[in-house]
Amino acid sequence: MQFFAPKKDSNLPVQILAWGFIGLIVILFVIFAPHWIVSAGDVPAAAKRLELQNSVRGTLLQGAAGTLFLVTASIAYHQFRVAKRQTEIAGTDLDSKIVTQLGDAVPEIRVAGVIEMGRSVQSDPKDAARVLDILEVFVKRSSPLEQPPASLTEQTPPMAVRRPDVQEALQLFAQLRPTLPYQDVLKFISDEISLSKTARPHFQSVDLRGADLKHGNLQLCDFQGSSMRRSNLSRANMSGSNLSGTDLFGALLSLADFSQCFLLNANLDSASSYGADFTFTVLSGASLKGADLRECTFGSAYLEEVTLQIDWVDPTLGEMDHRSLDFRRRQTRQTLSVLAQLGFLSYEVFTAGPIYPAADLSGADIRGANLSGAALTGAVLAGAQANMDTRWPPGFDPAAAGVVFS
Repeated sequence: MQFFAPKKDSNLPVQILAWGFIGLIVILFVIFAPHWIVSAGDVPAAAKRLELQNSVRGTLLQGAAGTLFLVTASIAYHQFRVAKRQTEIAGTDLDSKIVTQLGDAVPEIRVAGVIEMGRSVQSDPKDAARVLDILEVFVKRSSPLEQPPASLTEQTPPMAVRRPDVQEALQLFAQLRPTLPYQDVLKFISDEISLSKTARPHFQSVDLRGADLKHGNLQLCDFQGSSMRRSNLSRANMSGSNLSGTDLFGALLSLADFSQCFLLNANLDSASSYGADFTFTVLSGASLKGADLRECTFGSAYLEEVTLQIDWVDPTLGEMDHRSLDFRRRQTRQTLSVLAQLGFLSYEVFTAGPIYPAADLSGADIRGANLSGAALTGAVLAGAQANMDTRWPPGFDPAAAGVVFS
């Protein structure tokens, strides 16, 4: 779609004639001016007079060349300024056009607006941050969760059918998000805790039921209290994100990365999570009834009753602080331990504060899952299916917890 057509310059022929006339005057001046400057009356000798006239002519030519250079440079600079201004105006007009499209009542036009944003990033990658901000606001305003997740029906159509514009926006957002390595995720969380930074996308209480986000990058996002029921997050990168209280019932989570996530009181009942990574993840209070957790990794995951209130010392300030950890100032004891080992902070846990119950994995399929480093005290495992490849924490008795081996 072409929003801007090249504007024709109606004054171009006049400008060409004007510059041609000026050039002709300069040529005539260079040819005849030396005869006026060095006349026969001033220098009677013809040879000497011709030599002086040529010298004057050379000087005039050099002056004309210098003047031409300055004029050309001035014109080029002016054209550069004009082109830059036109680009800025075009960008502003394009933004206005996209915003208009995103606010249109017709879904297809809103989808076209999202696609146009993707094209603008392809043309200028520097637009990515601005486009991500627009997409975040668009998704939050377009798909708010208007009722509690538990009251939403099972028969909800996929997001691509129900809200194709939101689906397109989510996919573009997940595509444009930069991927951070493990250490940078830890550093981000450390800064968030010790410096109270909250520079992460917020999708709290958003209706994302049936969204297709497979292979998407949604690191360090806040989905607290949202519904992602029956969404497709297969192979998605969710590391460091907050999914506290999120409804993931029946979601496809196979091979997804949920490391360092916060899943307090989340609903993962009947979720298909084969091979997902829950390393350093808080699952206290979460319900995983009947979930497929085969081959999942729960290294240092927290599934037991947890109190999330800590004291910590910021080593750069040497100051002690304590607060009850909501999402924006939170992490598990295990993650805090890792941060302390890396020198980001030191901390002490005390017992006051909100208490979250142990996770409920009753009836879940944990065959081949690695729970060797997980905190499982009090976790409900009645009827969970395990096999000889399931790995347990030292001293844990799965039979006593009601685990069924097959």
